[in-house]
Amino acid sequence: MKNEFMIYMCWIFRFNKNLFMIEKLFFLII
Repeated sequence: MKNEFMIYMCWIFRFNKNLFMIEKLFFLII
């Protein structure tokens, strides 16, 4: 599960370099 999450984060980071998207993900994590 952790690995999948990391891959997902990397994927979004690589494909979408939007701070908003990253922030949304962080909010989901917390």
